[in-house]
Amino acid sequence: MIPKELLQKYSMADKEFYDDNMLFYQTFLVQTDHIPLKIFESFIESMATASLAETFVVVLKFFRDVKITYAEVLAARKTAREEINRIESEMATK
Repeated sequence: MIPKELLQKYSMADKEFYDDNMLFYQTFLVQTDHIPLKIFESFIESMATASLAETFVVVLKFFRDVKITYAEVLAARKTAREEINRIESEMATK
């Protein structure tokens, strides 16, 4: 389940608004696609400024910060992908 606060943050209506569950989860992924890109860009920036000796520490700090900042949306994206896979699997067996 994707928390209501997260849906509001990314300008989405509640699940009941959507015609079907597949559309709901696909829309959530589209609305949050920029998050992994922000994380990747930030990682590149942090690595570009780190010396070779600092690399390990920078990587550890970076992923700790990502977990703190983006844990909820990344978990929700994982749920959305799992639900899409489940729905597609059910459709394939019908």
